Amino acid sequence: MIDVRLWRSGGPWSLDGVGSLGGTPPAQAATALTSAAAVLDQPRIELTDTARWDIMRGDVEETLLRTLAGAVRRQRIGVSVLRTGHPRTVWATTRVSAHSGGYAADVYSVSGTLVVRQRAQGRPAHPLAQTLVAGGPTASAPRA
Repeated sequence: MIDVRLWRSGGPWSLDGVGSLGGTPPAQAATALTSAAAVLDQPRIELTDTARWDIMRGDVEETLLRTLAGAVRRQRIGVSVLRTGHPRTVWATTRVSAHSGGYAADVYSVSGTLVVRQRAQGRPAHPLAQTLVAGGPTASAPRA
């Protein structure tokens, strides 16, 4: 996972910098959480290396891990970013991103199809999103 930062000010986009080259694998798993194992060992969750390493390092909150493990009861998901590779702040704001605390995941595919190709109602990403939104934010999520 490479975090490439672009900038545009009235003209074409230009490269502003590289925010992350995806991190490094942990020397050994630092977490023994059952929920971490439930995500790492779940064949219905596809994880990028950096997402896997974040879980192995213990950088992802228990609530998010349980949510991801529960989400695959309905369909397969692909997760691109958890903590590493995500900007500290929400795009174009000064608000600290929930990713920075291990409270957020970027899901790029649902049921084997890219989320960006599932804009129409009734596609598999919609019920998943509705289920996750209905759960609401956790009380322990960081606030800016």
